[in-house]
Amino acid sequence: MRLSLTFFLVFLGHLLPAQTFTQITLNDDNLWSEGGNWIDYDDDGDLDLFIPNNPRSPTVNSMYENNGDGTFTKQVFGILVTDGVMSESGTWGDYDNDGDLDLFVGDGGFDLPRMNSLYRNEGNGNFNEVTAFAMPSEPSYSTSTSWADYDNDGFLDLYCANLTPANNTSVPGKDLIYHNDGDGTFTKVTTGALANTAARCFGVAWSDYDNDGDVDLFVCHNSGSNFLQRNNGNGSFTTTFASSVGSIVADGGSSIACSWGDYNNDGYMDLFVGNWGQNDFLYKNDGDGSFTRVMTGPVVQNSNGNAEASAWADFDNDGDLDLFVGNGGAGQQQDYFYENNGDGTFTKIFNETTAPSNCTAGACWGDYDNDGDQDLFVANFSGKKSNIFRNETTGNHWLNIRCVGTQSNRSAIGTKVRVRAMINGQAVWQLREISGQTGYNGQNSLRPHFGLGTTTTADSVQIEWPSGLVEVYLQLAADSFYTFVEGQSTSIDPSLQAAFYIKLTPNPTDGPLHFAYTLTASATVKIDLFDLGGRHVCQLFEGNQGPGKQEVKANFCNAGLERGMYFYRLSAGEIWATGKIIKL
Repeated sequence: MRLSLTFFLVFLGHLLPAQTFTQITLNDDNLWSEGGNWIDYDDDGDLDLFIPNNPRSPTVNSMYENNGDGTFTKQVFGILVTDGVMSESGTWGDYDNDGDLDLFVGDGGFDLPRMNSLYRNEGNGNFNEVTAFAMPSEPSYSTSTSWADYDNDGFLDLYCANLTPANNTSVPGKDLIYHNDGDGTFTKVTTGALANTAARCFGVAWSDYDNDGDVDLFVCHNSGSNFLQRNNGNGSFTTTFASSVGSIVADGGSSIACSWGDYNNDGYMDLFVGNWGQNDFLYKNDGDGSFTRVMTGPVVQNSNGNAEASAWADFDNDGDLDLFVGNGGAGQQQDYFYENNGDGTFTKIFNETTAPSNCTAGACWGDYDNDGDQDLFVANFSGKKSNIFRNETTGNHWLNIRCVGTQSNRSAIGTKVRVRAMINGQAVWQLREISGQTGYNGQNSLRPHFGLGTTTTADSVQIEWPSGLVEVYLQLAADSFYTFVEGQSTSIDPSLQAAFYIKLTPNPTDGPLHFAYTLTASATVKIDLFDLGGRHVCQLFEGNQGPGKQEVKANFCNAGLERGMYFYRLSAGEIWATGKIIKL
């Protein structure tokens, strides 16, 4: 028997018209929770909740299975909830590409090194702990962990941040990076920038900040400058410096949390960094590989909180990302909530989520009741009860999208999804990136969610898979859940129009380029080439083409074009898609 002890929701107060959220207290969860993950571990269409716990002594983690009716059942059997551990974080991803989500748990601590845990999902709600043969685990002081396919080979790799132990600061806490060998085993990476990060590292977050088709890594440092490691596209990384990316790696602080999100809808991922005992940081991505630190506004002038949790979501479905920041530390701490004004600024609001929560350690967003808005989980440390905040916002429309990789990793982590819709009379492109971690020890749902305001149709949805494949769909009805399988754009749903299915071969190359794509209507097609700074290099093709499958063969602009990475933009009327080209 796998389940027992039905979990009943306890509602605090009655919902008032002015309320945005209903607070739901997990009354039997007071196990010093460090974070949380919204995931559909049993693939039944609704989000379950995993909570790592660490009371500084061995305990068990918590798993709440979604019953599909707004309630949960807390599991009491199975290795996930009976294994005696001291867990800081959890990250979910299908590392073996067998169709279900597996779990890695960072079992570190502040006093003694401990072994981390990898649990393989066997299906039907059953897990087995993977032995050291598959992943060369070792005693460590692990904090945040996150899956990402950093070399785009179709298999998820793992990054694990570590502390310098508080009781022995002379011991360097080197971070751990494990490369997925594609056969169910991992190899520890021992050379390069990622393997030589030694500091008091907390939050980690992957994102393709420069839009070059591979994920880069930001790591929070608790007692000095933070780290931004740029992916070179060949499996190696370069440590960036302020001279190239700005103060994002020079601002000293006591950073705990970090979260990527395109808050100004310009198509580039911006970064929030939560600090302990000082104002938080917000960096706007300038689109040329550098960042500008935002110096005004409530997000960065927040009276010196102790930020541990951070997570972006469009909670009101108005077409822009809002931000939740949770504060930890002893005593009654007030969390922060920032509503996006739609013009690059924020308003600090006060509602159920910002009441003193004792000690927030992690947070994550996901639509657990499948009603079309994002709900919030907030984990509380120090033996306090954690909370779910059920979103009661109504009035605006939305899209919720699930991506399934085939050439890319099955979980589609690292996939960028862009949605275009007319919001308040303007064409707005929104960007979401599927990720294995947010803030400190949180993981948002792997289903990207988009608010559409009052519009009832998304003009187009563009999916940029880690494999390099780009697929675009037209005219998607709002208030719907969609599933897109990589490479199956013509067979998912007959009602969807596949505008593009772009495959560029060969890539990398030093010779001719072969573009293959599909059009739904006649259009003037243009293919342009840009460098990494966004400067137009030349036009590869322009011509009128009819509906159906099309092919274009083109050469680089000139034989003397320098080798390196470039971007193409293929446009057909108002519809466009981008991708990368590597010239050998």
